[in-house]
Amino acid sequence: MKLANPIYDAAFKFLLEDTEVAKELIGHIIGEEITELILKPQELQVKSPKYVVIVLRIDFKATIKTKDGKYKKVLIEIQKGKEDKDILRFRRYLGTNYREIDKVKVDENTIEKQTLPIIPIYFLGFRLANIKTPVVKSNRIYTDLVTNLQLNKKEDFIEQLSHDSYFIQIPRLHSKHRNELERILKVFNQSYKWNEDSRLINIPKEELEDNPTLKKIGDRLMRAAADEELLAKMDMEEEIEERIEKHIRENEELKESMKVLANQKDELESQKINAIKNLIQMTELSNEEIAQIQQINVNTVSQIRQNLKNK
Repeated sequence: MKLANPIYDAAFKFLLEDTEVAKELIGHIIGEEITELILKPQELQVKSPKYVVIVLRIDFKATIKTKDGKYKKVLIEIQKGKEDKDILRFRRYLGTNYREIDKVKVDENTIEKQTLPIIPIYFLGFRLANIKTPVVKSNRIYTDLVTNLQLNKKEDFIEQLSHDSYFIQIPRLHSKHRNELERILKVFNQSYKWNEDSRLINIPKEELEDNPTLKKIGDRLMRAAADEELLAKMDMEEEIEERIEKHIRENEELKESMKVLANQKDELESQKINAIKNLIQMTELSNEEIAQIQQINVNTVSQIRQNLKNK
């Protein structure tokens, strides 16, 4: 079955716009039943020479309500790049969301301002060096440092100043799933890519129908794969990313060239200083004459001569 590849921001947004799908997907990842969800995707408009305007999705944010009545803020980052260069961006993004005051609709007539606990979910396009499992939770544990016993109760003040995190290593996702979560996340497995078109994935229909949540996700992504406007957005997204990668590559090459030139300059300056020292020590030439031969400021020659005398 041909599906839109959900690692593309446009396809992922389309997937999560189905509230039931979003609740079930996020709920399976964080291991909690979600009763309410409000998606608040952030977007950036970017001009492209190939297209008039594109929308580049930069992050996904949702306010959720769990079965116990608690509101939380879920942040989802999808990083298709194959290197871990986005740490600072992730940290800045977390910092921005910690500073925000959230508006929560507690009933039909009341909206309260709250600082919600944050749950970040990272879909990584690269492999972590030391963690081999595809899905990892980094969670907080309350510990009494006097008795070294684990505390089972939670405190809102602490919850708002710390967070659990979830990491999904896309390259480490298995074709053979070992639990329900891995089964659901198979739609992110890039080994299912459709021939040369990375915008699409191909998963046998029967593999999608053996789990109700996975079937909903598959149906949604199948609709996305048939949406020409959405596929065009995915094309534009790829173009922008290629341009960014090209820009980064060119900057890195320029930095390397500048480094080589700087080393060459240092070497030439060192050679020139040695030549001046030799002329001072082995000839009777004046500072002015040496400066003219080496095409250098006479004060520099004077300083080198003085340094030699002081040794």
